[in-house]
Amino acid sequence: GKCLLLINVHLTFPHNSFDRQLRLTQMKKFLELINEYQTKHNLIDKCSIIICGDLNSSFENDPVYQLLEKQFQSSYFVVHGKEVKVTHLTHRNEQLGVDYIFYRSNILQSISSELIPRGCNEQLWNDTSGWTLSDHRAVLSTFQYKRNIDTKIDF
Repeated sequence: GKCLLLINVHLTFPHNSFDRQLRLTQMKKFLELINEYQTKHNLIDKCSIIICGDLNSSFENDPVYQLLEKQFQSSYFVVHGKEVKVTHLTHRNEQLGVDYIFYRSNILQSISSELIPRGCNEQLWNDTSGWTLSDHRAVLSTFQYKRNIDTKIDF
């Protein structure tokens, strides 16, 4: 069988320098826990890992994003060659790209990645879509097995 670790995260909002450092500490600890879990269950290099969620910071000059991209790939970046600019309208009315799907896998590849609602402007938060479900736009990525192009998985 195939092994998949699917993990959702929601990091602290970076209100100040303490919070910014806390976010990095949270992610380092989180990655350490993933490694410990894989070691305990003999899953090192045997499992695909998908980490998704709200990192609460834009990718630009973000130590958490930089830490993740050393070990994982952003599904949106793989497909589009750039990160999404806006997935969240903050309580301060700032438009930020804070939601991501990262993955590491020997058998999966990202073949599509888009924002929900479909067709919304990834460069600008606009209300023309009527999106009221959340103050975040969901990132939807489709993966396929590298050895079997007919098998697709949506996350």
